Amino acid sequence: MGVKGRREIGWGLRLLLAGLLILSAGGWLRMALAISNRILLRQIGIYPLPVYIAVTGGVVGVLAGLGFWVLAADYWWASRAVKIIAVILAAGYWADRLLFTQSSAAQANWLFMLVITLILLVFTFMVLGQTARR
Repeated sequence: MGVKGRREIGWGLRLLLAGLLILSAGGWLRMALAISNRILLRQIGIYPLPVYIAVTGGVVGVLAGLGFWVLAADYWWASRAVKIIAVILAAGYWADRLLFTQSSAAQANWLFMLVITLILLVFTFMVLGQTARR
């Protein structure tokens, strides 16, 4: 147990918390930039529409922020919630990539991104599995 009855946080959990915080900030930034640049994005013909980009950015921001919050607050159900959030975020990323990404660069590195996605999911589940056992 750490200070004031809280358990000590290992490096894996710290890394997971940092990742959720960065992902949340990235989602909010995506939303803000899509809103502030909506006219430019329409003029250059970006697909999907800026409203889609803003909404998905907000969803990522909310989900990752919620995951960070429940994990940092150390709720008893946090491990299960963050596992669900991680799966939803990964599935959303791949749905977005497969349905809306049309660039050749994005299509060229799909295998690399699949491996990275799987590594991050395995890491998340391993860290949360250790956290749940304590």
